[in-house]
Amino acid sequence: MTQPSRPTLFVSDIDGTLLRDDRTLSDFTRGTLNGLIDLGLLFTVASARSITSIRPLLRGLRLTLPVIEFNGAFLTDFTTGEHYSTFSIPHDIATSCMRAITETGGSPFVSTVAAGADFLSYGEITNDGMRWHLSDRTEAADPRLRRVRDTTECLDEDVVCFTVIEREPLAHSIRDAVRDVGAGLIDTNLSAHRYSPEWWWLTVHSVEARKDRAVVRLAEYAGLGNARVVAFGDDVNDIAMIALADTGVAVANAHPDVIRAADHVIGSNEQDAVADYIAREYDLTPGLTLP
Repeated sequence: MTQPSRPTLFVSDIDGTLLRDDRTLSDFTRGTLNGLIDLGLLFTVASARSITSIRPLLRGLRLTLPVIEFNGAFLTDFTTGEHYSTFSIPHDIATSCMRAITETGGSPFVSTVAAGADFLSYGEITNDGMRWHLSDRTEAADPRLRRVRDTTECLDEDVVCFTVIEREPLAHSIRDAVRDVGAGLIDTNLSAHRYSPEWWWLTVHSVEARKDRAVVRLAEYAGLGNARVVAFGDDVNDIAMIALADTGVAVANAHPDVIRAADHVIGSNEQDAVADYIAREYDLTPGLTLP
């Protein structure tokens, strides 16, 4: 008896992978993916961004599967914003991380969940990198934004992520301090920010909030536990997801470590390479006229 073929689940990073350098989704990518989704393509995104930030960037894309946000802290409905799964930092570890951040000289943005609502809290704004982030979220009318007198107030809620924005040397020092108190229960990402590279962004989150683990949870949630996974990425926080995938794909503009981890290297994010790869390398386009 012929065994049924495995479904293929495609998961793409957003910034530097699916989006162009100006943070836009091209008409080609939107039209191609929508056409394929209408034909049954299993496609979603995995990002360090929040759903509040993801939705405007991918406006018009008809995603039906949950999206992976905050590097895997949430599986979230793209349309409603409902979280299907949440992984926060254990309270005692979050308290220790907060202390390590502030005692080393940082002032974090704190992403939390409380009473069914998401919050992005901030206290003292100490540098232009933080000011850039606050301005970006304010201009986007981000409903999560909340000014607090003291960010330790957030420890009464479920802490999903600390975001620290500093110059490179201090950012490294804060990361080391956080790792020392993390007890193996947190994970960190540290890199120069894509759109303001003079500032380094450190994110601190649960060890379960990783893209690779979130892809497994997503497949199980969607009844796709046997699916073949194809993952696309460009930055170091994509490496684990690319390594997990049956086929890991790096865009040409990816970090060298991502390229080394990938099975294939395609064109750059400026060339709509993800949509082109899905449409042309996989037989998913019967009767579809590509843009």
